[in-house]
Amino acid sequence: MRYFLFLFAFLSYVSHAQVSIEIIPRNPSVNEVFQILFKCNVEGREDPEINFNARNFEVLDKQSQGLSTRTIYQAGKITVSKELLISYTAVAKKTGMATVANTRVRMGNKIINKDDVSFQVLERPAGPKLVFVAAEVSKDDVYVNEGITLRYYLYRKVGIQSTDIKKYPKLDMFMKRYLQENENPQRVTVNGELLVRSTLYSARLYPEEPGEFTVDPMELTVSYSKENLGAFGFGFGMSGRDLVTTNIASEPIKIKVKALPELNKPKDFSGLVGTHKFDFVIGRPNILVNEPLEARLSINGPGKLEGLTPVSLFTSKSLEQFDVKADLALVGAEAAVKTFTYTFLGKSNDLIPPSLIKISYFNVDTRSYETWTQEIPEIRIAGAESQPPSNVIKPTEKKDTPPAGEASSVVLVEKNKFDYVVIILILFAVTGLGILSIYRGFDWRLEVRDEKLSSAIKSLKSGTYGHKELAILFEVEKGTARAGIKESIDQSNINTDLKEYFNGILSTLDLNVKNGSDNKLPRVTSKALKGVLQHRRDPHDPT
Repeated sequence: MRYFLFLFAFLSYVSHAQVSIEIIPRNPSVNEVFQILFKCNVEGREDPEINFNARNFEVLDKQSQGLSTRTIYQAGKITVSKELLISYTAVAKKTGMATVANTRVRMGNKIINKDDVSFQVLERPAGPKLVFVAAEVSKDDVYVNEGITLRYYLYRKVGIQSTDIKKYPKLDMFMKRYLQENENPQRVTVNGELLVRSTLYSARLYPEEPGEFTVDPMELTVSYSKENLGAFGFGFGMSGRDLVTTNIASEPIKIKVKALPELNKPKDFSGLVGTHKFDFVIGRPNILVNEPLEARLSINGPGKLEGLTPVSLFTSKSLEQFDVKADLALVGAEAAVKTFTYTFLGKSNDLIPPSLIKISYFNVDTRSYETWTQEIPEIRIAGAESQPPSNVIKPTEKKDTPPAGEASSVVLVEKNKFDYVVIILILFAVTGLGILSIYRGFDWRLEVRDEKLSSAIKSLKSGTYGHKELAILFEVEKGTARAGIKESIDQSNINTDLKEYFNGILSTLDLNVKNGSDNKLPRVTSKALKGVLQHRRDPHDPT
């Protein structure tokens, strides 16, 4: 009788310490990572010890998660009840029947033997997976230097608790332009199944030589619930009791890169591929000696603008050229704007004849080279110098053999008139600019009373700013995180052009930070800053 009672107590304990085994997915395919889940309900402080034999598959990893613990104090006795989830990551290398065999679970001094669990390993997945990652490119057959937009998406049919990217793609064979894109969950249909897709990683790639290349896979660990997505399709209300953790990776993608045609290729080909827009602006064509002349050239398009060098505008020695400033700003995912700012200084009297700017690019749609041209107007440099300009008749020279005194008199009068007119115009311009700057300065002081905002504006105007200054300008209350700044820009009352302008500034700043680059940031114009200040909560009290 005593042995019977002991056996009864042992069986009661074993039946209470329940263990269940589940394979997810139930029938995995060859080389697909799957999970073997042991769910254990036990009493006591001991964690279960699990042993089993793997037939026709390999165990890669083990993870243990305590789902819940409950401690009860009753009649002077403490009882601890735990629900544990122990997960084994595994993979099968060939098709056929696989088995979790000879399973033994030790609970302290007790041992539970479980029946074998068999499952079928398929050659291909039976249907859409619950969670998977995929790489997608805008094109897989391109020319050298033609841009490709690459995105890695996480597809899911269940609620996601967490993701951890274990391996980023190297993409060493491409020039990379990283894109700062939000996850933007959206519903999509894959093979008739409704899934939710989120962006994990995105970049603009530019192949630099012909050949066939492979886009590297991305590997990550994801924890998800086995329950289907909530009513809104984004995983609300998922249960942590059915949590699964697994490793997933995208499939590699082949990219074919063709060489650019040599037929009719311009000698001064810029290297840009794709249709581009150009804009050229130059200052007034009449300047004085030692007066600056500025010009700006902007190129907008999908090409590899990072490698574009400034074109030459003038060859005359009468104009001294300073270093050309170059700024790059992203315009969406597939295009960017590169702006070159030129500064010259008039050195001597001269008349520089009109000339042409030429920039050639390869049009993918027509498969031909095209050239954009723009006329540079005549530039006149006037002012005192030791020698008169070469294109002006000297007083001692004769023209059409008139009397020497008459020719000399006419030339001197015409030259003096021109100089006087230019000087008078310059005085008017300087006076007007002075009055305007005083007015703007007075108005600006009215609008900016906060020292922190004033300091931020000064940094933004000089191009020596960071996320902190943008956050101050757009009144970001929660730190200087990029998401908060972008949200404040998008939700502000400024016009659409200003929003695009400041989003471009933010993208350029993010690119510098991500690449660890010290490239000079674009200076924020006074007009753009004033446009933001006019729409703050209280222009006279920015804080």
